[in-house]
Amino acid sequence: MTTPPPYSPAEPGGAHRPPLSYDASRPAASYGYPYQLRPASTGGSSWAMGFLAFIPIPVFSVLVAGIVMACVYPSARKKGMPVATENARRAANWGLTIVAYFVLSAVYMIGMSFLPEGRTGFLPTGWPIIGFVALAAIHLTVTIMGMVAARKGIVFRNVLAIPFIRRR
Repeated sequence: MTTPPPYSPAEPGGAHRPPLSYDASRPAASYGYPYQLRPASTGGSSWAMGFLAFIPIPVFSVLVAGIVMACVYPSARKKGMPVATENARRAANWGLTIVAYFVLSAVYMIGMSFLPEGRTGFLPTGWPIIGFVALAAIHLTVTIMGMVAARKGIVFRNVLAIPFIRRR
């Protein structure tokens, strides 16, 4: 097989055409393409998984979001970037906290459904509903704050999260 003629920018349209053959002995910059570094991972994607809670599937989406936030942590830890690992750990803790609060709220709701029939009104049976709405608002706020902090390259320290996963 013959090699094509050398790349010439003087050819019509040649300035935008890549070379037809590559030589490993030549540095990449000699081909006319600048070497681009990928930006360092900061863990923002770990926090972004929290938006899965707002998929319009009432119960399932909150559980999925919390579990996915926790499942992203091991892959971020393998990358070895300290800010991304710490943000992913804290996002995982927040995801597991959301699941725990949601399960406790559901258990309370089920327990309240077995109360005697003489009770009327929204409260005390309505506390889990109020709690779920407040939890959704807090989760949205924490997720956005975590993403913004991660985008800036700093670790978001959420004091509301239960530390299920400890630093290694």
